[in-house]
Amino acid sequence: MTAFKNIRLIRGFEYPGVLSLFFMSAILGSLLFFPQRGAAYVLSTKQILDLTAKNFAQFKTVALLRTVYVTEAGGSETAFEDVLYLKTPGFYARQPEAGTPSAGIAYMALLMPLSVSSISGHLTRMGINTNERALVLHDRVICYRIGGKSDNDPVLLLEKQRCIPVFLRAGHTSSGTGLRTVSFKDYRKIEEDWYPFETVLSEEGKPIFRSVIKEIKVNPVIPPDLSFAPIDADEKSGSSPFQETIKALRENYK
Repeated sequence: MTAFKNIRLIRGFEYPGVLSLFFMSAILGSLLFFPQRGAAYVLSTKQILDLTAKNFAQFKTVALLRTVYVTEAGGSETAFEDVLYLKTPGFYARQPEAGTPSAGIAYMALLMPLSVSSISGHLTRMGINTNERALVLHDRVICYRIGGKSDNDPVLLLEKQRCIPVFLRAGHTSSGTGLRTVSFKDYRKIEEDWYPFETVLSEEGKPIFRSVIKEIKVNPVIPPDLSFAPIDADEKSGSSPFQETIKALRENYK
């Protein structure tokens, strides 16, 4: 008799009302136990920048032996070599010198072990809204976006997996009609940290300045006659972070 009752209970699921209740319970249960992909958690700006700074923790002072390519108006490139020194917190020097101390290399501060507040302040001075953040897809790579979502908003993109800068949009062009962009490419492992061996500065989608690192010296001996200047000197003076770069380079390397 008990077995007969169990059979009748199972058959009860054939009724539409019971089936509806069963499937609704199953759907609600799946929503509780399996979160939707759209609800992905995004780290706070402070957490993102803290992870970024740790990527460059060993680079207290670095000497970058570079080949720099400047694209002329006709499309041809002018190449020269220099040594760029970066020193924490936020100073640089160049041999041979190219232009004034405020030659516009503000983006290099992102590749130094600065404090979170220093990086955040640096981004703010470049016009990036550090209160806005999201996950986005850039060149088929999932990235954190710090800054607005409009194509005209200053923004910093960092690869999510390693929290390394891959794209920066900030600083008005010489014509004042748009923003310049910087792409950080060819990251290589230097001891325990990562460093981009190529950076490309573009204007209106066209490369105008490309830097390729030939060798990195970590914590090198600093020449006694080397004079360091603040990376953000041009920002404090009120001009664009990139405004004087190409002008200074072209004047000094014709």
